[in-house]
Amino acid sequence: MEHFRDFEKAPLAGRALDNVVALCELAGLVRYFHPSDEAAMIRWDRLVADALAAVEGAADAQALSARLAGAFAAVAPSVETFAGKKDAAQKGAAPAGKKAAAKAVAGKAVAKAVAGKAVAGTVRWHHHGPSNTGPFNYFIASDRVVDTAGDASACPPYVAELAGGVSCRVPVALPLSASRTSPPGTASLEPAGVTDMAIDERRVRLAIICLAWNALRYFFPYQDVVAIDWQTVLGAALAQAAECASEQEFYETLCRLAAAVHDGHARVYHPTHDDALVYAPPISWDWIEGRLTITGVRRTGAVGFTMRTEMTAGISPGDVVLSVDGVPVDEAISRASALVSGGTPQWVRLRAMERLISGQKEEPLVLTLERPGGAPQVVTLYKSFLLWGAPFKKTVSEPRPDKIARLKDGIWYVDLTRVTTGEFDGALADLSNARGVVFDVRGYPPPSDLDLKFLGHFIDKPAVSAHCLTPVVESPNGGAATYLWQHTVFEPKAPRLKAKAAFMLDARAISYAESLLQMVENYKLGELVGQPTAGCNGALIFLNLPGGYVLTWTGMRVLKHDGSHVQGVGVLPTIAVEPTVAGVRAGKDEVLERALAAVDV
Repeated sequence: MEHFRDFEKAPLAGRALDNVVALCELAGLVRYFHPSDEAAMIRWDRLVADALAAVEGAADAQALSARLAGAFAAVAPSVETFAGKKDAAQKGAAPAGKKAAAKAVAGKAVAKAVAGKAVAGTVRWHHHGPSNTGPFNYFIASDRVVDTAGDASACPPYVAELAGGVSCRVPVALPLSASRTSPPGTASLEPAGVTDMAIDERRVRLAIICLAWNALRYFFPYQDVVAIDWQTVLGAALAQAAECASEQEFYETLCRLAAAVHDGHARVYHPTHDDALVYAPPISWDWIEGRLTITGVRRTGAVGFTMRTEMTAGISPGDVVLSVDGVPVDEAISRASALVSGGTPQWVRLRAMERLISGQKEEPLVLTLERPGGAPQVVTLYKSFLLWGAPFKKTVSEPRPDKIARLKDGIWYVDLTRVTTGEFDGALADLSNARGVVFDVRGYPPPSDLDLKFLGHFIDKPAVSAHCLTPVVESPNGGAATYLWQHTVFEPKAPRLKAKAAFMLDARAISYAESLLQMVENYKLGELVGQPTAGCNGALIFLNLPGGYVLTWTGMRVLKHDGSHVQGVGVLPTIAVEPTVAGVRAGKDEVLERALAAVDV
């Protein structure tokens, strides 16, 4: 665990909290929609952190308005702030910071040298989808677009009410003057980038919340699907961050912020919380019939690894977990779920179970188990296996056949979460002669391993993927102005597989897996057997934050072929199957059994 000094902390509430919320709201408007050279280039993490000390202590709306104007004057001199509600800004009441207001855009565009030619025009922001490219916009593809026929006076500024009893007027188009946007600011055009500020500083934690919240606020593409009270979410995150006493507490604060968008891709990463480096005991579990149930137990260690032989003694598949580390299961799941972002209950619960079972290497896990015909038993396990490695291959929780296996004459099994394109192609001779094939999509087929073009073997004419919509954001009004539409065309491939097919699915199928299953669903390539998928698809946005944190979320809308949403819904089974505790105790894979019945006719 990374070492930090004692954390600087102090409560943030009342007037002070309102002041900081207003600062964060205005920072986002200026950062993403005020197209000045200075706003595009400044180090926003340091600007916000430096402004906090002055703004937090403002005694009233008038003082807050003046301090906000001062905080942004160097990067956005044409931005105006007002004490009062939105109508004050719309009517043009006297703004705070008279010097800044005196420099306000007069409305006439002036000349700029572009490619050797003097042209008149305006410039504004054009944010157009997820991207990891660009010198300063490291999470969203953004350009400042020049309109050579534009006139700043024809584009009214954005007027908004902020917290703390103030409002603002933010120009979203600026005229060009010589080689700069006009009016020029006084800030140093220092390239934006993550600083080395430490999170044990209270102001740094608040600045991180500001940056993360604004990115989600303007670039989460499902705001018409997920109702979010953005100001309340921001206030809660700031108040928690102000009083964090450890890195763990701050990490969990960021997780709660991500959870507010209810998006299965929204997660927080940090070197001290690397999913690839967390450990789990030699068991797997799942939520079955409303109970946390042991589904698998590993009795021996891998080659070269000595496992404590007594660790799993007395534990069997089908044992029901009553408490985790002394906490009743329902309460433990609820606590873990608060740190998980997801659009569906099944995905949130899945990730919560993963959180409960994982931790530091050799960390103990104390469970109270209910076993058939006996008294509750307390056992202590140790987190000795990498969660995303052995013994259960990431989220696999049931014993499965080999990844390509003949289950009976004419009936084959293919685990699409484990098979590669080459292995699938190698099995085509057998599959083309089969009368039934069961495909396992209870998990995530890595795109680098399995190309979805294998679906060409199931079709007779070209087919298209679900619709992917890249948002284009040009205004802070909320949501995209328009979308860039795209899809993938799948061509038929030989040999044509004509066997009766069934595809098993559940909450572990997310994103790329759902793209696959959306094709199955729309083109009726086979029965869908099991439970609903995670309900989250689309390209991710990665936001780098100070302190080494990375925040991700879905940056693209993906629609089903009929125009409905995957987000918060998922792909639904045509044959619903819920495993049972009795089935686990009997060593059955009830979903696989039902899928076999669907193809063995």
